[in-house]
Amino acid sequence: NQADGGIHNWTPQLDQWARTGWQFNQFLANHRTTEEGLFALLTGHNPLTMPGQASVYARALDSQATLPGTLRRHGFHTAFLTSGDLGFMDKGDWLRRVGFDEIEGHDAPFYDGHPRHHFSAVNDDTLYDRSLQWLREQGPHKTFLTIETVSTHQPFQDPLTRKISIEGAFRYADAALGRFIHQLKASGLLDNSRLIVTSDHRA
Repeated sequence: NQADGGIHNWTPQLDQWARTGWQFNQFLANHRTTEEGLFALLTGHNPLTMPGQASVYARALDSQATLPGTLRRHGFHTAFLTSGDLGFMDKGDWLRRVGFDEIEGHDAPFYDGHPRHHFSAVNDDTLYDRSLQWLREQGPHKTFLTIETVSTHQPFQDPLTRKISIEGAFRYADAALGRFIHQLKASGLLDNSRLIVTSDHRA
């Protein structure tokens, strides 16, 4: 069946891998922006701004009670890797406050010399290559890694053709994710791990 790609079958790789694990058919991404979606996913709180706050990132919270903060207290090394700009809305500072030990954005040395797209981001394949490198560097230690991709963000530019195409952007992202999961599986990195794939918002 076409679990996620809809009637046009835009995500065959995600659909195939979903059939090998658990799929939550009634799970909804939180709110309308990445900012609000990440807040909900990583803190477990409703992503609403308080009076006088311009951003949900400004909300006070107990870092010990967030997902990365809780895992860190239990001996995990926590990291957040993205190809996006961590300076936007002070996201990097917020990620540190919620409990990530290590944070990397679009300016990581690994991405030097790679083609850039919107938000000065590299494509998903390059982000996944860095993520694989990072995971291998950790060895047998307990780790919690969050990877935030950018290739399916508006204006929906297909990184391969450089053309604006919603279908092209999502087909590319699906193929890149499929390759990444296959590499994780083939390298044994999934043997004692859990992989969770979710969107961060639904707009």
